[in-house]
Amino acid sequence: MLQQRLLDLGWKEAVSIEWVKDLIKYQFLKMETVNEKTGEVITSIRATSSLTTSEMMDFIADIQQWSAETLGLYIPDPNEQIELI
Repeated sequence: MLQQRLLDLGWKEAVSIEWVKDLIKYQFLKMETVNEKTGEVITSIRATSSLTTSEMMDFIADIQQWSAETLGLYIPDPNEQIELI
């Protein structure tokens, strides 16, 4: 759904399923780690497989809210049945 919406909005270049997954993970699973000795900051992305059930539910809710507010796209809950037209 996200990929199709991005394509509809004109994002034609590099909008593959993997690109969309990376975009969402960067948006919501980004972590910054600070080296206490040097102050250097390293940004990494958490793997979805490392999320607890609660964290995964929050991740899905974040995606739903972001897509509604930013893309005007309603994403149903995983257990919600919708009728496609």
